[in-house]
Amino acid sequence: MNARLMTAGTICALALAAFAVAPQISAQSSASSAGKGGIFSTLKVGQMVEFADSPTTGSLFITTYEDDEKKVLMRHKVKEIGHDYLSVEFDDRDQSGASAENRIPAARTVVAHVGKTMRKSPGGAADPLSDKPGKTGTKPGTKKKN
Repeated sequence: MNARLMTAGTICALALAAFAVAPQISAQSSASSAGKGGIFSTLKVGQMVEFADSPTTGSLFITTYEDDEKKVLMRHKVKEIGHDYLSVEFDDRDQSGASAENRIPAARTVVAHVGKTMRKSPGGAADPLSDKPGKTGTKPGTKKKN
């Protein structure tokens, strides 16, 4: 019986020592490495974002836009970035007196960046996805007759 206790104690001590000297993994990242990688690495404190949630999936969406037309959707300001959470604050542009601060866990978050969208050229170039002819007078896929 004494040998069994000694064996169990030795195994527990070895397991504890292995955890103590093991290198850190991403789930155990320290505060000094916060913001250097991970899901929130593209965001900066003070940056404006759109914060929305999906009632069907339960996921939270953090979106940034480059288009000026879409920038009005970004109504939240990043207040704090941790290695497993993001804190955003509602920016009251309308001076309505509304205020809100949300702490968002990384486990339920989707971070997206939407770049600039292509604008239609005013020169009358044919739309490549349309079967209507442009100003050249031919349908896409047909040759001009000489």
